[in-house]
Amino acid sequence: MTISVIIPTYNRCAQLTSLVDAVENQNHKEFELVLLNDGSSDNTRETLDRLAKKSTLNVKVIHSQNLGRSKARNLAVSKSSGELLVFFDDDVRPNPDAVYEHLSIHQQHDSPVIAGGPYYYDNSKFTNSFNTFRKYMEDQWYSKDSTSSQSDSLRINGGNFSITREAFDKIGGFDSRLTDKEDFKLAYDAFHYHNIPTFSAPKTWVYHDDFRNLVDYIARGRESRIEEQKLRSLDPSIADFDPNRFQIEAPKSLKFRLAKRIFRSTPILQLVEKALDIRIVPQKIAFKLYDICITVNVQYLK
Repeated sequence: MTISVIIPTYNRCAQLTSLVDAVENQNHKEFELVLLNDGSSDNTRETLDRLAKKSTLNVKVIHSQNLGRSKARNLAVSKSSGELLVFFDDDVRPNPDAVYEHLSIHQQHDSPVIAGGPYYYDNSKFTNSFNTFRKYMEDQWYSKDSTSSQSDSLRINGGNFSITREAFDKIGGFDSRLTDKEDFKLAYDAFHYHNIPTFSAPKTWVYHDDFRNLVDYIARGRESRIEEQKLRSLDPSIADFDPNRFQIEAPKSLKFRLAKRIFRSTPILQLVEKALDIRIVPQKIAFKLYDICITVNVQYLK
């Protein structure tokens, strides 16, 4: 099975060298690497051209106008040739066996599947206590079992998953109406309309080099939640599949209303993070405060 590793990128030229290095260090090297510059305004064009020129891999660089995540990925797929499509984001570093393990999952199944791998964090790059909390929080999303299993939640990381070209084309690719959550909709459409299941692929793990602060994390989370509501309008059946996921009305309790009043203030959030960075507060309490901040701002939009 031939492989295309597809990486769209936007304004992250500083991270591209470490990403491409990680891809070049794959133990399984029989693949083409498709790098798509999604209309970046930094030095991404020059960086990609330089990296491609010196690479020992079969590299294809595409420069396009800014299309957004869904359209950019679809364009990259249309320019690729592999029978298996492996998607990485521009802020990850795949482990040396990631591509091989993606291939292995598909070779184990006679019918099409989606294989989704986990994001982990490189502790050596942590800059504050919020990074530590985020690792703690996100590690709980993944099973400790290293074997692959079918995912009932259909949640995949768009920056680390794979699908055969045949299945991708059958589904219709990423929904170009979405600027976020296009990965979940792809998995949902695959399963509910084409009987293509999603499998966890723990051994395909990548390091996720995203170390934004609390305020930026919340802003990004709210953008994602807003787009999630758009998902429901595009296909109401999605809300029936996972009702809790689409609940945005906050609890009416006095305690929650008070928390919302306090922690929806950007200066307060900045103060919380600065105070917790001193690490005088016990970690359990610090993590609880971070959890409250995220819940009142991201989980509940109203």
